[in-house]
Amino acid sequence: MSNLITQQSPDAATFFGIPFLPEPQVPAEILSTQEADDLMGSKHAGLVDLLDVAMLPPLFRLVGYVGGRRYARTRMDLPLPICGQTKHAKTDAQLIAEAVAAFVYNNEMRRMNGLPELQKRSCLESLWSGLPQFYKIPVTRELVSTFVADYFPLALKYYLHAPVARQNRRWSEGMRPLDNRRTILSCYEAFKAIVE
Repeated sequence: MSNLITQQSPDAATFFGIPFLPEPQVPAEILSTQEADDLMGSKHAGLVDLLDVAMLPPLFRLVGYVGGRRYARTRMDLPLPICGQTKHAKTDAQLIAEAVAAFVYNNEMRRMNGLPELQKRSCLESLWSGLPQFYKIPVTRELVSTFVADYFPLALKYYLHAPVARQNRRWSEGMRPLDNRRTILSCYEAFKAIVE
């Protein structure tokens, strides 16, 4: 199946469908102060300190990401030794399967409530493993049919956006550099708008 799955990594404007990323809706000191020690006495010092260890639920609450139909939840990311390489439990194929399952569930709920079923929908997900990765997975009824029949003839293209300036240092830098922090928080503002 994996040879039929391709990934595209568009820029932020293309991925989110907007000409420019919105400004992050956070207190200015989070965007202008790199070290938590420089925020002593501020209620945001603890939050800036947590950016190193990717403790996102407090950050999501601060930026207004949690609420309505949006939730912040954490999952353990388990390293798996596969064919001599360390992989992580969340694979692209698993994300696609979850997107298909969500599409099927949503259509079942629509049918039960007398609403027409969707023919297609892009499922969106954001994962965090030291820095965010945003996924957009287009799902159609035809794709669902191939999953149900345990047959996967369709080529599937999904979209991934990993928003940092220095891709070669993304895992070591994360949200610590202020330019990465601003870009990542701007991407969450844009993502929040399209998952409403």
